[in-house]
Amino acid sequence: MEPVHFRCSCCNHPHEGLPALTMMKPDAIVGIPEGSGEYRIEIGTEICRIMYPKPRSSFVRANLMLPIRGTSEVLDYGVWVRLTERDFQRYRELQSSIVPTMFNARLANEIPGYSGVLNHPVTLHLRGATLRPMIQPDPDCDSDFAGDCVHGITAREARLRIDSWLLPGTEQDAA
Repeated sequence: MEPVHFRCSCCNHPHEGLPALTMMKPDAIVGIPEGSGEYRIEIGTEICRIMYPKPRSSFVRANLMLPIRGTSEVLDYGVWVRLTERDFQRYRELQSSIVPTMFNARLANEIPGYSGVLNHPVTLHLRGATLRPMIQPDPDCDSDFAGDCVHGITAREARLRIDSWLLPGTEQDAA
């Protein structure tokens, strides 16, 4: 696949290659104005929590890697997943561990190109302290999304997704 020229949102420098298509926050908090008295939200670069109203909701940033057919490349999405409170506490304890750990989670973002993937069941795989966790869809789910995660997408489809993602005025980011 031909490299893409893009400006990185992290360092604000131009790059060449395949950008990571990044969701800035879980869909559950998109549209909530900052300082809204109805909500108490804690958001960082890797973790987001809705503390109020109850029940609490806990989200973790993760990578979703779609293989690009006929290449060794992947289209990398930075997405958010929702964990149960119990699993979130365990995640916090183990996130720096080198012990392979998995959690059942739910996708917390819609992904352009797929319909209805919000709340899709996924498995969150911890990959040590220096790498973001990776997700894989539930293998028992029969969906285009799950199929693409296993079998990949075409280079043309990957390029269309990247080009539409990089359009000015979108809420997403490229890193």
